[in-house]
Amino acid sequence: MLDFKIENMVPAFLMRDKNGYAMAKALEKLMQMTVQTAEEGLKLFGDVDDMPEWRLDEVAWEYDMSWYDFKATVQEKREQIRGLRAYYEILGTPEAVKRAIEDAFGAGTLKEWFEYGGTPGRFKVTTTGEEVSLTNLRKFLAILQAVKPEHTALDSVAYDGADGWARAYVGTKVTAMRGRATAVAQ
Repeated sequence: MLDFKIENMVPAFLMRDKNGYAMAKALEKLMQMTVQTAEEGLKLFGDVDDMPEWRLDEVAWEYDMSWYDFKATVQEKREQIRGLRAYYEILGTPEAVKRAIEDAFGAGTLKEWFEYGGTPGRFKVTTTGEEVSLTNLRKFLAILQAVKPEHTALDSVAYDGADGWARAYVGTKVTAMRGRATAVAQ
């Protein structure tokens, strides 16, 4: 804990007065409590590996992580909490959308409206990840809703794999597709 003496911060004449001394000591206690609370909050991100599962869920709720998967394994939850600070540093930027693509699909690209001749404020996402699933798409859309710039909108999510094949899970039917698969946002 940060160690400080209130006597070094308050003029000597106030410390000689009994009311001034009492006020200074009360401020010292308040400052110590504030520093302790801040240190405990900062310690949160360093102790993710030691947190029990209930605390991971609580942190996600406290920070309004709408993309957090409460049904994930404990290790996946730890990864989501570790990534929390990185998301908050880039919220509302194209970088946040790129991060969402990586987290949901493993790999992919973002094309903003001016790169494909679209309507201003819109964008497209292309994933090159091997597994395309409804679960991954839902995860991506949940993260995207929380991190994308407010004034922007998604035009489409497309798959464009190196070999042209993807395994897509739609409902309960498994479908193999060749070429380019696109899900259009409404």
